[in-house]
Amino acid sequence: GESFVFTQFAGEPQCFLTEAELLGELEAAGFEPTGPLTEHNLPRPGQLTRGGPVIFEGAFRLRG
Repeated sequence: GESFVFTQFAGEPQCFLTEAELLGELEAAGFEPTGPLTEHNLPRPGQLTRGGPVIFEGAFRLRG
């Protein structure tokens, strides 16, 4: 029932979040980033893509 959870890709629940949503979810769970996020699989400017979603990579630590 959550708008960012999909199952049609592999039959298993998968979450697709924007960078802001990802950071917000992790912050709400008590995590803080230890550096910037890296974006993988970005389309080139002006390119229409049918590939997979952008993948965010980063490191986080539990506050406290």
